[in-house]
Amino acid sequence: MDEKVTDNGYVPIALALVTCDYIHRDNTTGKYTIVGTFNSLISRAYPSVVESIAVYSAVTEAIGEYEVVIRIVDVNEEKEPIASLKLNLTSGDPREVHELGAVFQNVSIPESGEYRIQFVTNNEVLLERKFLASLAEEEPEGE
Repeated sequence: MDEKVTDNGYVPIALALVTCDYIHRDNTTGKYTIVGTFNSLISRAYPSVVESIAVYSAVTEAIGEYEVVIRIVDVNEEKEPIASLKLNLTSGDPREVHELGAVFQNVSIPESGEYRIQFVTNNEVLLERKFLASLAEEEPEGE
């Protein structure tokens, strides 16, 4: 993949992208707590609405101001993103590691299959991770 250099010469590097049930940032220490990590969803039927999908991310080698987009897309990116959140990142020192949290509410997953959660800035996907949406196996009657 060709790296695209920003106007200031720095190429941000995404270090982490974690999907989970819940994230919390302590106001005193600035530390994040990540609860209930996952890489798949199971539902009895699709479309299915997921109450909450939290995403923790970390990035470094950034300097200046960036608009970061965390989005959920189908595996081939043939349709519009299922969900998308914009975050602002400001960095004065490329050695810093910046942690970001995003929480999607009531996400409608249209069908079972493979999806991607992407960290995007400067119209470039810096990091993505897959997650699978699958149908729950039904238990036989009487068990």
